[in-house]
Amino acid sequence: MSNKPEAGEQMAVLWYDISGKGSPVTALRRCCVAVNKSVWIFPLGAIPLVQSVMQKFVDDGADVDISAFIPEETEKLRRRALVALNKHARRMLHSLRRSLAKAEVQLAEAERLQSAKEVKAWRQRVTQAFTYARRDIAAAEECALVFQLTGDLQELLSAIRHEIKVRHSEFINPSAAVVDVSPLVPEAVESGNLADSVAALTGHSGDR
Repeated sequence: MSNKPEAGEQMAVLWYDISGKGSPVTALRRCCVAVNKSVWIFPLGAIPLVQSVMQKFVDDGADVDISAFIPEETEKLRRRALVALNKHARRMLHSLRRSLAKAEVQLAEAERLQSAKEVKAWRQRVTQAFTYARRDIAAAEECALVFQLTGDLQELLSAIRHEIKVRHSEFINPSAAVVDVSPLVPEAVESGNLADSVAALTGHSGDR
């Protein structure tokens, strides 16, 4: 999935029902926006990427369906996608902040008790949290590009990436001077309900 498709003027929706092992969520986040756990929207030009992600699950017997929306609905869905990506990026950042706050307390306690095993375990958890955060922000950036929303989300995603970098530096070298995490994360985009919009346009509830 290294080649970035050009976003089509039209939007499409993916439904799937997977009963076996595995999940396409991590890969889909690079080119789609989630409506719920099994319904996603994406630009029509990204169909080859979506098909490549889902083929393994189709081969394993999953129920997968892709449908196109009428072109007149494109801007409405792009707006909903912008809101969804905005929310997802902020949730990812808040999750990282919570993980770091919890780890700070637990690490201090482990160090007080001189438990090298616990200190190592918590430092590994924090390292994993940073790995997931970088993966998620990279996926959000790729998805924004596919939806032609890079300009709309650049300030937010750049601010989040900057905060991840600063907090990771502080974690590696806690004795260093505290660094300002500016630029500040900007205000959220006005909310919208993507699931309701897709249900209204397609006649499907999205729960499969």
